[in-house]
Amino acid sequence: MASNYRDLGLRYITPPSVHSRKLPLDGIEAVSSASGFQEKCSGPVCYGAHETIYGPLWGAFSGNSLLYSGFPGGDAQMQTRMSKALRPLAGAPDVLFYRDDAACARKLDDTLSSWISGRPYPAILYGTPFRLAVWQAMSFIPRGAVTSYQALGESVGYHGCARAIGQAVGSNPLSLFLPCHRVIRSDGQVANYGWGDEIKTRILSEEAGRYRVAV
Repeated sequence: MASNYRDLGLRYITPPSVHSRKLPLDGIEAVSSASGFQEKCSGPVCYGAHETIYGPLWGAFSGNSLLYSGFPGGDAQMQTRMSKALRPLAGAPDVLFYRDDAACARKLDDTLSSWISGRPYPAILYGTPFRLAVWQAMSFIPRGAVTSYQALGESVGYHGCARAIGQAVGSNPLSLFLPCHRVIRSDGQVANYGWGDEIKTRILSEEAGRYRVAV
C-alpha cells in the first residue's frame, strides 16, 4: 500500500510560477534540439551502475556532465530506457558509448555530493520546450517537500493537464537529481514512480529526515 506524504514527515507546497527557463543550478545546460544535444555531447559517453544511499543507480556521462540517471530494473531494461532518453546520440559520428562502472561510480559520487550539498553540478538536459519547462518547475521543489501533478502543471501555465504533466515528469532523464520523486498524487499518496514506489518512498523518507521546510 502506498504511503501518504504526511506519514513520511513531508510538507506539501505549491511551486512558484516559472517565468524563465533558467534552471536554479548553474551547471545544468538545457537544450531542446537534437543537433544541439549532439554538439554538446561529442566524444565518448561513459555509462555504468553504482551503489548509492538510495539504492543502485545508473548514470551516463559526457566528460563530467551527467546525461542520464535512473534506478535499474535489470541491465536490459535500464539500457533500453537510457537509449530512449539519449536517442539523439545514437548513430552520431562523434559519440561512442562504453560501459565503465568504476569510472561512473566516481562521477556519480561527485555529482551526488554536489547535489546533496546544494552545489552546482554539470549536466546536459535534453527535451522538448514543454518538458524542459516541467523539469525546471520540478527543480524548485525543495528537499523535505512535495507537490502534486496538478499544482506543478499550474506553475508552468498548464491548467487541467495533469496527464500530460505526468508524462513529462515520468520522462525525466535525470532521476533523483531533478526531483520527479517529489511529485505525488493529488490524494497525497506516494505512488506512480517509474522506478517503483518502494524507491520513491525510500528517497522521500531520507529527505524528510535530513531536511525540514519552513512554514
